[in-house]
Amino acid sequence: MFKQLCIIALSVVALSAQELHFKSTQDKTMLIELYSSEGCSSCPRAEKWLNAFTHNPAVFKTVIPLAFHVSYWNRLGWNDVFAKSSFDERQRDYRAMGHTSSVYTPQFVVNAQEYRGWFEGEPLSLPEQKSGILEANIDKERVSVSYQDSTKNYTLHSALLGFGLVSQVKNGENGGRILEHDFVVLEHKSESFNKGHRVSTKLSSSVIAKRYAYVIWLSEPDTGAIIQATGGWL
Repeated sequence: MFKQLCIIALSVVALSAQELHFKSTQDKTMLIELYSSEGCSSCPRAEKWLNAFTHNPAVFKTVIPLAFHVSYWNRLGWNDVFAKSSFDERQRDYRAMGHTSSVYTPQFVVNAQEYRGWFEGEPLSLPEQKSGILEANIDKERVSVSYQDSTKNYTLHSALLGFGLVSQVKNGENGGRILEHDFVVLEHKSESFNKGHRVSTKLSSSVIAKRYAYVIWLSEPDTGAIIQATGGWL
């Protein structure tokens, strides 16, 4: 127990000691959201596809993947420790806003629009779009975010991601399988963003991962449309 507590303490220190700077380009970054669950037998294949971005040189530069684990599968035999009801709500909000046809897993949402091409093996592509430059400075527990367009109000999203996570699933549709996860959203928050700048408190988690990353993105408050995103390794 003492050793475990020490590991958690060291992990928290590692998350809080970084002084980093993330900056997007003028081109709009592609934000890939996967809604998944360890209780869903068709989700491991989708997560394996998402995990492959870990070694892609474009990751955090032109594309940012996120794996949101939903909780509504938990009642069906296996409790996914990475699942949060707030992620269920985010997925349902996309449906309510008309961006997706329904709520299911695995479900891909790319730049706030449902993407079904993955099921057909279609290459992932979006038309090139210009956006503003989004910057984030992380100094210990402070996250300072700036965006060059200071004339509009947006919603600022922050997410702490975990990599190299392994689960031994004992029950449910994936019972007996060992699942490997990357890009798992450990914590997520949203807050108002106006006048092109905001200072926020950095997210933290007690989950022990092999590696962590931090992601920032802006969206339209009413439509959920993605404006710009940036992030990188902690």
